[in-house]
Amino acid sequence: MTSSLPNLMIIGAYKCGTSFLHDNLDQHPDITMSIRKEPAYFSKTRNFDKGVQWYQSQWPRHNRIMGESSPQYTYASDWEEVPARMQKLIPDVKLILSIRDPIERIVSHYLHSYKKYDELRSFEEAVSSPTLASSFYVQCSRYYAIASRYLEKFERSQIHIIVLEQLKSSPAEEMKCIFQFLEIDDSFYLPSFTKPVNRTRDQKRKTLVGLQAEKLRKKIKLEKVPVPSRLKQLFKDSIATRPLVRPVFSAEFRNRLVEILEPDVSCLKKQLDLNLDLWNIV
Repeated sequence: MTSSLPNLMIIGAYKCGTSFLHDNLDQHPDITMSIRKEPAYFSKTRNFDKGVQWYQSQWPRHNRIMGESSPQYTYASDWEEVPARMQKLIPDVKLILSIRDPIERIVSHYLHSYKKYDELRSFEEAVSSPTLASSFYVQCSRYYAIASRYLEKFERSQIHIIVLEQLKSSPAEEMKCIFQFLEIDDSFYLPSFTKPVNRTRDQKRKTLVGLQAEKLRKKIKLEKVPVPSRLKQLFKDSIATRPLVRPVFSAEFRNRLVEILEPDVSCLKKQLDLNLDLWNIV
């Protein structure tokens, strides 16, 4: 494989700790992660037409391991094309797929989109569109379907699967396993390994007032206007933002999700020999 191309891909899944992995792996002396966390080069909807030279420019320096993290590579719309493009350009690449309780991932995905005003529908309405089985939210939680597409192009030994709940409960041990998979110094350790993985539900969403204030601030450069810091914080906490609240959905709706996702989870356990005891779906 050409040394100027990556030999590590964190392919997702979306809202499964890819930012945590990207940032912490980048601290290892043998690893250089891409400057842009999500180059999404192999995705059919972004950046592929920019060419290999653009892709190579995403790494400031060469290293033993050069990696990137693009959860777009697990989007259902790209299941066919992305693995084929990767296999053609970087056939010896090592892949990391991070997964979590599939219903919890859907909730986090929805909250992330809701926070950015990309999603305005209720949870049940959004997750059921166009149908529950075919919705984008649900498709991104079908991890075995995702993994099987990559296994058509790559050997099982090239794919390391991380269960996010295990990463949270035993971060140092899980990071060590990753380093062993990459065949680099596995004694490397940072205190940041034990810091909580970023949680969408702990974040805040701008109110409509907050959105307008942000537009106004950019337009007239309000940062140049002296405003007491306590007043700024008060405005931000009480008027401009609101905590994200976990969506409430019925037991019946959850049962429908379980019915759709359970076969995929069963394949993860049986075909890929994964311990998923920390999930509430099985």
